Amino acid sequence: MSNGRVENETLRLTADADTGLLTICSPVWEALRIGPLTARLTVNARRLEPVKRTFAAAGGTLSLTTKFEPLTLQLEQQAEIVDDRTVRLRSELVNASAQDVCLNRVELLSTETGPLSAVRLAAETGALCIFEQGQYWARVRRAAAASRAPAAGGEADFGTAASHHSQTCWAAYDAESRMALVVGFETAERWLGEIATEETVGEQPSAWTVGFDGGDVLIGPGERVALEDALLLVGPDPWELLAHYADLVAKRHNVQVLPRSPVSWCSWYPYRLGVTEERVLANARIAAERLKPLGLSIMELDLGWERGWLPNEFAEND
Repeated sequence: MSNGRVENETLRLTADADTGLLTICSPVWEALRIGPLTARLTVNARRLEPVKRTFAAAGGTLSLTTKFEPLTLQLEQQAEIVDDRTVRLRSELVNASAQDVCLNRVELLSTETGPLSAVRLAAETGALCIFEQGQYWARVRRAAAASRAPAAGGEADFGTAASHHSQTCWAAYDAESRMALVVGFETAERWLGEIATEETVGEQPSAWTVGFDGGDVLIGPGERVALEDALLLVGPDPWELLAHYADLVAKRHNVQVLPRSPVSWCSWYPYRLGVTEERVLANARIAAERLKPLGLSIMELDLGWERGWLPNEFAEND
């Protein structure tokens, strides 16, 4: 059996014929190689390892199936070409067991441990820059730089390991090859995507994961659950790739640019979990008198109204 492959002009995803493990590389960027990659699940507070992986390639799509035991869970994934620089990864989780399972964590792509595992994102370690962001922050950093400045007369903390996390999207740029990889979630319907690396100062990342916290969502027997879709993009300009990623997300969700920014009031900032009906109505009365003339049109009740305030709970509380 030959390897399975999906490939566009800048990106190549290959499934190994013997193991079914996935590797990411590029036909135009020799330095790029991430893999072997697998999928992993944590359910019922137990981390599950795959017991069987299979694949099939046809019509510009690479289909991957990962089975987990003893709970008879199955992760079905399709890597499909979007355009000449973008590949989309779709994923569904199937609970073929006879019991509910509590979904704690999903790793859609995760490097295998062992001597053959590699996360190579640049020709030279010192040439690698990484973009990371969260809800309230963003940064570009040198991957091999020390995590803290050395004391006077001291040495940088080479050999120190650290974990780095980026929400929703992440980018790596090889300044020597002048090529970039952008990984970003196209959807966030139920879960907030994350791209994480394990790094040692002075070296390239030793581990790489694309996944999300499962929020302890219960998945019933026989239930099939669509997970979040992720996009992988490769090209020479990281900022242009990020803009293209944003355009694809906007197209997916039919985002319309408003003629002016909406003006809103949000309960989270003054009250956090102390939001009540009385407080919202009191603020609405004030807003109608003082803020509506300034353009306010939205009163947002943020967290605290769901029963138990749990991330997987959508029912209203009393």
